[in-house]
Amino acid sequence: MKNLLLEILSACTFSFSGRLRRRTFWCWVLLASAVCFLLFRLLLLAEKSAFEKYVGVLMAMVVITTLYQGFSMAWRRLHDTGRSGAWALLLFVPVACFVPLVFFCMDSMPVSNQYGPSPKDTPIDKLLQDSEELLRQYQEKASPRDRK
Repeated sequence: MKNLLLEILSACTFSFSGRLRRRTFWCWVLLASAVCFLLFRLLLLAEKSAFEKYVGVLMAMVVITTLYQGFSMAWRRLHDTGRSGAWALLLFVPVACFVPLVFFCMDSMPVSNQYGPSPKDTPIDKLLQDSEELLRQYQEKASPRDRK
């Protein structure tokens, strides 16, 4: 859990270059939605109080920052699927906004592409791939009696 949180926070840049994993993207979407929801609830609680103006300004700053950051993360997520980030512009077209959402759900390209190396090429992922390969090789060599 700690590693996932660190991965999300390290991906929270305002850069439009590079690639972003699907898991990191969707966890960020969930986290950003929760923060905006909580701020909205705080705004409702602060209604007709001395803090309403300050909470409203805070909410506006967070929403603007989150939208810009979310757009940059969507751009990088599309890079990870091998597509141009310009597909993210369809998010602002009411009928066509579902096209990028489908792309966001697709798996990453397993190899490097014109946008950079695969974000799945971390030591942990390589260790998991190696162990899966070893398990597969072992299962191929095992006799039918051992597979039961």
